[in-house]
Formats: sequence, structure tokens, C-alpha cells
Amino acid sequence: MLKSRKKVFAIGLGAGALLAFSIVFSVFVLYEAPGPQELPSLAEKGPPAAEISVYDFALPDEVERFLAPRPWYFREPKRPWTEKDSEEFFVDPRGLAAGVLEWQNRRKLDDIFRKIP
Repeated sequence: MLKSRKKVFAIGLGAGALLAFSIVFSVFVLYEAPGPQELPSLAEKGPPAAEISVYDFALPDEVERFLAPRPWYFREPKRPWTEKDSEEFFVDPRGLAAGVLEWQNRRKLDDIFRKIP
């Protein structure tokens, strides 16, 4: 019984391979490859090279979106912070700048006074 299953499997596999080969062969025979074609020269027709701009080669938007797909996130992005949310952490930069300038000026004045005999 085992040998008959192997025989049936082998016959089925051979028949499938023969069918696939015949389909591929018939496609290649029925559809002939196009012959060599002559390319049109720019002298015969077409715009001169001076009239071709960079924008003639620009890709359409669909292609750009395809090449740079939207990123896939592990989680949904959070909402942006509002002014009320950031008030708690806001530090006025003018106060920091004034503190730094005060420190620098004090240091410079100390250096000046040390040099005086």
C-alpha cells in the first residue's frame, strides 16, 4: 500500500511538472519577442537640449510617497503639548541669561581689580 501511494505521488508530481513546463513553453512560443527597434534621434524630432529643464525629470508625488512610506509606530503618537501643559516646566531664558551675564561681569571686574596695585 505504501508503494502504491509513492507511485501515485510520483505520477502526480510528474504530471504537474509536465503541465507547468507545457504552459511555460506555449507562452514563450505564442508570444514572440519584439524585434530590434530604431531609436529616434534628436535631430529628427523632439526638443533641443536647451529646452529641457530639470523639472522635466521630477518624479510625481505618488512615487515620492511610495519611496518614503509613512513610518510605522509601536504606539499611537501622543498629542502635542499645549501652553498650559508646558507652564509647569517653563524656565524664563531672560532670567538665565541675566544670571550668566552677571556672573561673567563679576568675574571680569574681579580680574580687573586684582591687577590694580
